[in-house]
Amino acid sequence: ASGFVGRLMEPFIDGCYTLTDAHMSRLLAQLDGSEGIQLEPSALAGMAGALYSLNYSTVTASKFKFDTSILVLVFVVLGGIGNIRGSIIAATLLTVLPELLRAFNDYRMLIYAIVLILVMLTTNNPRFKQLRESLAEKLRRNKGAGNESEGGV
Repeated sequence: ASGFVGRLMEPFIDGCYTLTDAHMSRLLAQLDGSEGIQLEPSALAGMAGALYSLNYSTVTASKFKFDTSILVLVFVVLGGIGNIRGSIIAATLLTVLPELLRAFNDYRMLIYAIVLILVMLTTNNPRFKQLRESLAEKLRRNKGAGNESEGGV
């Protein structure tokens, strides 16, 4: 199934980033030096399972169905591969969205699917990225102009 999903999701994936062990060690040392945060990568990878088991009190294979795997993949793809903040935001929104749509019980999953498709189309669309960058640039210019006028008093 993973080969099928990989080929299916390939147009939507920005790319992936791998590190050598030496590079990862340097980055972790920098994080420790600058922020005082000490992490061990494989322990962090295992934390997801521990947190999941705390939520459900037991972990069985039947809880990890195909739709769960796809949901996690969608979180990562929509958030941006290699972008932890984006993945957390995507996971939060995509977890909360079905609950917000509960009032539209008959159309809830249809609306959820349409939102997912629209987000996938817009986030990976070069025109949309260009529009987003131009809006961000305009906001930066407007914010800079506002700060200059306030400072000249």
